[in-house]
Amino acid sequence: MRALPAAPDGLEAALVAAPLLVDVGVALLERGTFEAWERLTGETPESVLDLLEVEGVGLKTAATLYQQFKVSSLEDLRKFVDGGGLDLVDGVGEKSAERIARSVRDLTR
Repeated sequence: MRALPAAPDGLEAALVAAPLLVDVGVALLERGTFEAWERLTGETPESVLDLLEVEGVGLKTAATLYQQFKVSSLEDLRKFVDGGGLDLVDGVGEKSAERIARSVRDLTR
């Protein structure tokens, strides 16, 4: 009996995820929302989105700042930066930390 060829990278994961994506799509069409989104928005203050205004802060960094350090506003971020907290954030190097610090200070003047 011949072995089946290996699936291209990512194909297996995509096939596993496909039913979940269909469920999310159906929920969006039927209700205009889905459970994971409702849970996320219910647990996260809107002010966390303000962190995305800071140069050098993207979705991943904003999520890390909120989830790990409870930084939920620009003022919280300014205090966190002033206290040297960016040294503790995985994925934020020296240049990124400088860019974030400069931007958050400009935004909170």
